[in-house]
Amino acid sequence: MRMRSDPPWTLAEFHELLQEMPEGERWELMGGRIYKMMVGGTIGHGRIVGNVGFALSRQLRERGSPCSVFQEAARVEIEAAEASFFPDVVVTCQDVDPAARAVRNPVVLVEVLSRTTRDKDETVKLAVYRTIPSLRAYIMVEQGVPGIRAVLRAEGDRWDWVHLEVGGLTSVHVPEIDLTLTLAETYAGLLELVAPS
Repeated sequence: MRMRSDPPWTLAEFHELLQEMPEGERWELMGGRIYKMMVGGTIGHGRIVGNVGFALSRQLRERGSPCSVFQEAARVEIEAAEASFFPDVVVTCQDVDPAARAVRNPVVLVEVLSRTTRDKDETVKLAVYRTIPSLRAYIMVEQGVPGIRAVLRAEGDRWDWVHLEVGGLTSVHVPEIDLTLTLAETYAGLLELVAPS
């Protein structure tokens, strides 16, 4: 991830700069700084993103839900925080114009942690994501070992932590949209430690 100098940038200025960026490059804005994102992560990262996206999409389709799931292609913009991110998985329950460049009302965001993104995902993104009024869950997934941490919006504006690991809790449930993510589904085809139930 490379950082542009000459911050701080506003979200409006960032939009203007995006028009000049080469096609196929991905950039994020946080804390007034612009970051170039790495494209093409590990096979394990891609498998986890696919597993999570498939599991959530399947549940929503089975219930005839109007919610949609996007994988690694939906920009999320948080105007109040002057931030723009590319989460690994986004769930939104609002209609999304196919020509739109960003999702503004996500209900679930998922990040697969890596060595280069862990610190940002666990601190900066966590703090910014929690300011999104529509958000009900932010889920952080480990790559090398089976482990998921999630923050779920509870009553009022309180957030509860949920930790999933082998030998402990093995699923996280988002009641507002009736979605459940399990360790087994998340790591299917990757880790023998997580056997299908």
